[in-house]
Amino acid sequence: MRATRSVQTYALLALGSFLANVVMAISAEAAALADLSCRLTMPTKLSRNEPAAPVLVLHNNSKQSVAVLKRNTPLEGWLADSLIVTRDDQPVGYIGAMAKRMPPTAEEYLHLKPGAHRRFHLGLQRGYDVSLPGTYQVSWKGELMDAQMGNDPVNLTFARPQVVNCNVLTFTRTP
Repeated sequence: MRATRSVQTYALLALGSFLANVVMAISAEAAALADLSCRLTMPTKLSRNEPAAPVLVLHNNSKQSVAVLKRNTPLEGWLADSLIVTRDDQPVGYIGAMAKRMPPTAEEYLHLKPGAHRRFHLGLQRGYDVSLPGTYQVSWKGELMDAQMGNDPVNLTFARPQVVNCNVLTFTRTP
């Protein structure tokens, strides 16, 4: 009976040690993923008829390649509400398309080499009504459904969500 308990205790300790190592490995990988940055830019004053066309630059600051799932982000266009937009401190609702889709494919990933960046031109008015005069604030929620480090093929069975910090863009639309 004592021998059985000793074996069970040893098995539980071994399992605990294994799980701790897995958690540490996942935590180390997740910490490495935090090396993406974002910057939103555009003119700060727009006339009534000028399009609101911010540029979002996503930069890989790490020493490894990264694959980022573009789904539900401004990186793929307006297929989801991925920004926080306000006019005069009041929320501006999303008016773009909402897509329900199958699980992601490898083709939906953006691959960034170490130190590389990619620019995305956002036609803001296709996703949000920014036609009224006022002071607007725009920020990307920064939510990535998956970001994978390294040069290996994308692993579609294990998502690594991440939030990318991005600045708040402020612009004024004149009457």
